[in-house]
Amino acid sequence: MCTLQKTERKLAMSSENTELKLRLRDGLKMQLLQKMGVESLNVMLQLVCFFIT
Repeated sequence: MCTLQKTERKLAMSSENTELKLRLRDGLKMQLLQKMGVESLNVMLQLVCFFIT
């Protein structure tokens, strides 16, 4: 019984860790996408301004 609880706890902790890792990875992906999006938007705006003037 004691060992089962311990293993369950370990499993729960490891699953939480993987979830956190996945969340962190997703967060980093989102940040990268946002960065790229902002940069591409800036480039597009510069191009538009260039063509307008």
